[in-house]
This record gives sequence, C-alpha cells and structure tokens, in this order.
Amino acid sequence: MYNVTAVTEALRGLVGFRPHMDASMEPLAADLTICRSGLWIDKAHPLITAKILNNVAVDTITRSSEPNDESDSNSEAEAVDTLLSFLIRDTIDGAIADVLSALRTRKLLRYEVKSLLPLTQLYDGEGSISDLIQPAGRFVGLQLITNDEELALLPRKLGLQFTGPVTDLPIYVQMGDGNLVQKTTVSTTNSNRMQWATINLTLSGASYYYIGYFEDNLPDGVQAIRRAKSIGNYSCGGCYPPDTTLWNRWRSFISVKAVRRDNEGDPFDSIDDMNYGLNLALAVGCDFGSLIISQQMQLAEAIRQQVIVKLLSEIAYSQQITTLEQQVRQNAMFALKNGEEAKLEKLLDALDIDLSGLSARCLPDTRSATMPVRRTVFNPNRR
Repeated sequence: MYNVTAVTEALRGLVGFRPHMDASMEPLAADLTICRSGLWIDKAHPLITAKILNNVAVDTITRSSEPNDESDSNSEAEAVDTLLSFLIRDTIDGAIADVLSALRTRKLLRYEVKSLLPLTQLYDGEGSISDLIQPAGRFVGLQLITNDEELALLPRKLGLQFTGPVTDLPIYVQMGDGNLVQKTTVSTTNSNRMQWATINLTLSGASYYYIGYFEDNLPDGVQAIRRAKSIGNYSCGGCYPPDTTLWNRWRSFISVKAVRRDNEGDPFDSIDDMNYGLNLALAVGCDFGSLIISQQMQLAEAIRQQVIVKLLSEIAYSQQITTLEQQVRQNAMFALKNGEEAKLEKLLDALDIDLSGLSARCLPDTRSATMPVRRTVFNPNRR
C-alpha cells in the first residue's frame, strides 16, 4: 500500500512535453516541460502534437472539468493553465494513477495482504456524560507518531462522542509541518454516545500527524465528552485491562497523544487525561511509497505509453469534427488498435519494483499453500 497522492506528486515531471514553437498558441506551463527520464511524450507518436491536442482540448475539458477548479490537488499550477496545459497535465496525472494501479494489482497485491496490525481501537469505552469540554475556539484532536518509514498507518474509522449530533463536521489531517494532508467531513446522529464514522486514510510512515477538528465548527450547544484517561502508556496493567490489551497491540507501531492548538501558528500542546471526544480505529501495513519513488525511472516508459494511449483516445473520440480532420481521428483509432494498446499491455506486464530493501516483516510468506506443515501434538499418555 502507499499514499497515492504523495507518490503521484513525486512522479510528476518524470515524463514531459517539449515546448512548442507555434506562435498562434499559448506556451505550455513550465512544469509540463520538465522530463527527468528524457522520455518526451510528443516524440513517441506523430499524432501527439501541440496543435492537434489544442484542438482536442476544448472538447475534452468540456466533458470533464474546468481547468481552474481550486479543489484539485494541483490547483496552484492549473490556475494559470491554458486548456492545452490542463489537458496534458490531467492526462499525465491519470496515467500515473493507472500505472500505479497496474503495479499494485500485478506485482504488489500479494505483499499488501500482509497486515502488521489488524483494525484496532485505541482504547475501549466512553467518556462520562457529566464530563464535558467547553469549546474555546481551538483546534483539538490526536497526534499520531511513527518513526518507521516502512509503515503505512491506515486510520479507517473515527469515533466521536458529543452531546448532540453533528452534520458534515470538518475533520482535518495535518502533517507535523502544518501541511494539510486531507480534509473530510463526518456526521453523527447520536447524543452522548460514541459513534463511529468511516474516514479511510492512508498515512505514510516516519512522520507525525494531527487528526482533529476546530471547536468553532461544532453546532451551537454541542460539546465534546471527555474521557478522563490518557491514551496509551498504561503503566498500571490491572487498572483497566481492556485498555492495556489494546495498547499492547498498537504501541510498537505508533504513539498517540491528545493535543490542542489555541491559535493558528502556535505549537501543539499535549494534554493528559483527555481525548476531546475522539477515538480511532486503525490498521498498520507496509508502505511501498518510498520504494516506488526511489525506483521511479523503471516506471517512466509505462507512464509515457499510458499517456500516449490516453491522448490518442481523446483524439479518436473527439467531437470537434469541424476543427479536427476526420482522417486524424481515424489515424488515431488505427494506432490504438494496431500497436499502441498492445505495447502498453506489455509494458504494464513487465513492471517490477525491487523489494529487496524491505524488512522480513513486510515480505510475504513464500511457502506454498499446499505445503504440509509439521505439527507436534503433545500426548500426555506417551512415556
């Protein structure tokens, strides 16, 4: 498993498009003309030219999304994109995602099924409904720390205990440097009881994260219910055995603290005997993101070919018949069905990543499923 957004960001610029010399068109965005692998998109096929793609772009963007959509993860670059730049950028990102998906399903899937920690709650139980937290305009939540870059933290469910229901409460996931990893919303229908909401996050290891909410976003009159115990570090094993059991399951992978930040830009303060109404159910697996990034050159040819197939498809199915010659469309379809799609399949089948750097705990059990396993049975009557 890996963080798709982080890996995609790292692989941008692996393949690129050469600057065109057509004075009648706007120049391409500068970042699209970066090509670390030397595999230029427009050198791979004679139909992939800036002029032809510029004609296709109007139709393509109309059928997909606007180029200045600020919700996109790469919106800063797209804010100044022409339609042509947006088409190329969107196609490259889609090609990276497709190749990563192929790599996962064809090469890495059997490694991913090895779970280091199955889905586990941080703690058991709930807070007392008489122990309420007065909102004070702060950001409050949980800090997750892991020092192993080989680990992937997989928060799957978020427990919330408030005095009343919440609707579309924004939940923020930030890295330790303050960068926003993800923003999602959760809703509950319960009052005073813990309720679980699905969040499905993948967080790369060797970092620390904050998962929480702004108290100002709580509905009027709704308060978080405090659980007056610290999360983890249960030195008194007999005090509350269920919590100790859960802690012993996850403590070798992560450390967790309740935190708050009073004002934007302030450091986070760790708070003992507090949870801010939150619990978390997470799993831990192996993160292949750093391996993929370090060996990205092995993916470059497949990514470029995936871009070629996508762009030829856009040409072949373009509705801009008055602008794009019918013969060009037919040539694009012929190229797809007579070589380019087959070439892509061969490259995807040949994808490989060297996993020799993984520790033993992340490598799969290579024993055959049919291999008999010898077991010793204790016979108390045997002398």
